[in-house]
Amino acid sequence: MSLFERTDPSIRAVSRPAEDGLCPCADNVIRARVRGIDTSLRTQWAKMMSTRIGYTMTDTEDRSPHTAPGTPLKYRSKHMLYISQDFNLSPLSIGADFRFLSRIERVDAYHKTYIKDVDRVVPAYIFSLRMGLIQEHFSIRLIIDNLLQYYYISSPANIGPPRAATLQLTIHN
Repeated sequence: MSLFERTDPSIRAVSRPAEDGLCPCADNVIRARVRGIDTSLRTQWAKMMSTRIGYTMTDTEDRSPHTAPGTPLKYRSKHMLYISQDFNLSPLSIGADFRFLSRIERVDAYHKTYIKDVDRVVPAYIFSLRMGLIQEHFSIRLIIDNLLQYYYISSPANIGPPRAATLQLTIHN
């Protein structure tokens, strides 16, 4: 478990007037505070089952001039939870992951000009699955990320990765 707090300059996206409308640009945030807690637990249940749980809570504040006290930094999820369960049924293995990201608390106002419902950001719930066969000279695994094809955004106008399957072959010497 760790507790953290930082107050330092950061970078934020801003809109500046341009000849053809608004221009999205990057700008330094004069002061920002990020504090929170990060904890994880890993267990081994006999030799055939293991569990990992991780949780991060961040409390951010944009402390730039002319920003209301308590205003969170943009594009941040306050809560992140990761749960992983693995079973080793030699020579077979299977595992599943669950990831939760709470909704982004604050976005730039300029997104409202081209995304009408940008404020309707929802939490993300992502499941992944792993299956494998382990032999003396090789192992083969199938990994499916975003198993349920959940559509979510990492920031406005940036959709998270779709379902992806990876077949992995490892040759043992």
